[in-house]
Amino acid sequence: MKVAFYSEYGHTNNIRICEKPIPIPKDDEVLVKVCCVGLNGSDLEFLLGQPFYARINGLFKPRKNVLGSDIAGYVVGQGNKVKKFKKGDRVVCDNLERLGGLAEYVSVPEKIVTGIPEEISYQAACVFPQSGVIAWQLLNKIQPLAPGASILINGAGGGVGAFLIQLARLQHMKVTAVDLPSKVEKLKAAYDCEVIDNQSLEASTHKSEYDIIFDLCGGQKFSMLYHLLKDSGKLLLLGGSTKRLLAVAGLSIPVRLLTNKRLSVFGYKESVDNLNDMLELYQHKALTLPEISAFNLDCVQAAFTGLEQRTATGKFVVTIE
Repeated sequence: MKVAFYSEYGHTNNIRICEKPIPIPKDDEVLVKVCCVGLNGSDLEFLLGQPFYARINGLFKPRKNVLGSDIAGYVVGQGNKVKKFKKGDRVVCDNLERLGGLAEYVSVPEKIVTGIPEEISYQAACVFPQSGVIAWQLLNKIQPLAPGASILINGAGGGVGAFLIQLARLQHMKVTAVDLPSKVEKLKAAYDCEVIDNQSLEASTHKSEYDIIFDLCGGQKFSMLYHLLKDSGKLLLLGGSTKRLLAVAGLSIPVRLLTNKRLSVFGYKESVDNLNDMLELYQHKALTLPEISAFNLDCVQAAFTGLEQRTATGKFVVTIE
């Protein structure tokens, strides 16, 4: 089978297409013919080996050589202890622990898999496992919030931001989305919220304006974001350098003791239940998909280059025929 393989950190050019044997599923696994894979920031971090925490996959060289966790496809085989799925079932999962999705076939534990509703395409389904679930968990982490609460989403132009905007608006929160100037018009056209480019935000003199700030990309000065919080506001950090993550984690206790503000680093947890919640919202047309930039497996280098350069709004998806 074809796989997108890499054995060195450092550059998107390190990934190449090669042939590997089709995996044999263990007793509790299903073998999936992969149709689409949604790329995430975590895939790029594992490929580059940056930030440093991304080297959990191997300090000097990656131990897991095929990336891709957000997998949609159909079952073509299963272990003898699998009970929920059979050949032909359309499925989606987040295989973050093992990766391996950028291949024609992947074997995954039954417990992380859920079915895809008939009316949802493989391309649509693969967008939800990380981006959708992270957005769901972020918003639930700040509850309860009254309708009309003010939220700023820094780095709103990606998949997580797209879903976070929509989930917040469903709860009648006032949302301000921030991203690169090149993404502002598309965000304005797609979502019912205020949109500010990151350069304008840096020049802003507003203070104490937001109940919640979600920092999805770590691209703004921490001190600026802190001053944009209301006196009882909360900042949740999802992305950024190791130094930035450690700084926020270290400051969280002193800030809690000395002020009413709260700082925290968000910890993502894969969840089939949350994935089903997001698929159900999309199935009932409460959510729309982010813009999708699609690539076939042979062009996976270009997909990762676009992901690194943040050239597109929405999600990068790799289609595997």
